[in-house]
Amino acid sequence: ADVHGTVKADNMETFGRSSRRERYAKLHEEGIDGIMEREHAADEEMPWRNEGPPESSFGEPGARLEEGHKLDYVSTVMLCVATFCLFADQNLMAPNLQAIADDFGLKGKRKDQFLGGIMSIAFFFVGAPSSVIVGSLADSPNVHRVTLFTGVLLIGEIPAALTIFVGTGWAGYWQLFVLRSITGVAIGGALPVVLSMLADIYSSSQRNVASAVYSTAMGAGLVFGQTFAALTGTSNWRIPFVLVALPSIGIALGCLVVIKEPKRGAAEEALAQRFKNNPNYEYKEDVGWRRKFVQAFTIPSNILIIIQGVPGMFWMPPLVHAYAFYSA
Repeated sequence: ADVHGTVKADNMETFGRSSRRERYAKLHEEGIDGIMEREHAADEEMPWRNEGPPESSFGEPGARLEEGHKLDYVSTVMLCVATFCLFADQNLMAPNLQAIADDFGLKGKRKDQFLGGIMSIAFFFVGAPSSVIVGSLADSPNVHRVTLFTGVLLIGEIPAALTIFVGTGWAGYWQLFVLRSITGVAIGGALPVVLSMLADIYSSSQRNVASAVYSTAMGAGLVFGQTFAALTGTSNWRIPFVLVALPSIGIALGCLVVIKEPKRGAAEEALAQRFKNNPNYEYKEDVGWRRKFVQAFTIPSNILIIIQGVPGMFWMPPLVHAYAFYSA
């Protein structure tokens, strides 16, 4: 049996060597031109041979169909429209600060102090921590970000609609103070949720454009809101708040229907192979609070952003509110 096995192994080895020699001889005889011609003919018969790996849409492996592109664009447009409406609410007070001060009985330095100072500080003092909290929730794999975004929008727009019931005098001032503070939660919380979703819709090479479009929507909302308030708030400064808030609430609810929750990590090149190999793969890594806080102040790009933003903290708010009062 041992002798038979040895002979059989020798025969297989000899056959392998002879097969390799025949293939080498055939390749040498055919030459490089023949090989290229044969490959070209095969490509014409099977054109899919040269196609790369299929690109995913919203993290779903498979061919990138036109429907996937439409979902990307529709979701992006809806996010921008909702943010436009939210930020339109931010500067609704500015054109009518004098009328608001008269309603509350604020004169001289008191109107600068209570409307231009304390009211604005409360708005951003609440918005800053809400941005951190909502941003952390958006990172959690157990949170549905479209629902979170809708909730943030409603938190901002419902108080704006309730502004129509604000009274006069000191009671009216503190009513407006509370409502504007709650709206600050939405202004601060919307940005991290949207950026989180855009990062999972677009690849790293497309995110700059997507972020620029979103930032344009924010700025356009600010300009529109201030202009709209100047045109519609001449008889009653509360009216612009309602006119902006009511359609914004409808758009916020529409986000639940129109925007599809993007799959986490689906646009990351580092995870592309995992999504390709496993259609049901889910990225569930959750960075801890301590690591988030440390990285926020140690990443070089973050440090540069913080440094360039500090000077504007001192001169921009007083300039904006002084202009609003003096131009009233």
